[in-house]
Amino acid sequence: MPLIRIAMWSGPRNISTAMMRSWGNRADCLVIDEPFYAYYLSRTGLDHPGRDAILDNQPNDWPAVAAALTSGPVPTEISVTYQKHMTHHLLPEIDRSALDGLRHAFLIRDPAQMLLSYAKVRGERIFALDEHLARLQRSARALAFVEVPSVAELTDQVRRTLAANDMRDDVHIRLTLTRGVKITSGMDRGSTRAARR
Repeated sequence: MPLIRIAMWSGPRNISTAMMRSWGNRADCLVIDEPFYAYYLSRTGLDHPGRDAILDNQPNDWPAVAAALTSGPVPTEISVTYQKHMTHHLLPEIDRSALDGLRHAFLIRDPAQMLLSYAKVRGERIFALDEHLARLQRSARALAFVEVPSVAELTDQVRRTLAANDMRDDVHIRLTLTRGVKITSGMDRGSTRAARR
């Protein structure tokens, strides 16, 4: 069977990480997490969390990245590559025809659900925080997370973090629950070490 190379394009907050992890559970699938991210960071100069680690660990030459994605070697047991892409990483100078060897798809989420997952601070108010935290707890339990913090604990931690960083207005919050500490910049659960107590 010929190798299938899927390029899944998404914007922020469109459950792209959940989709990537689902594909990553397949033994015959190689997952590639935001391969143009290092190029995007080096070209724009933006100061994103983990910037230095991403620039140190990912290639930032877009033609080399595109060539690896479309025709690079993969292990023999792999029949599908699943590439999680963020649309804003595809800067204008990246030649779209360099990606012709991929099967492109777009991940689009219901805007009402996307907005609930994107908490924003306005003054002392945090948009839909209770709904967001309740959904986060339900999802964590559905994924068999252990010791999920209560809504009260999460709310307290969010407010303490905002106060400690003097964040009062026009701030976006992204909460993530994990099973442990990541040892790479990728999202592969095999690269996560369980927290030690």
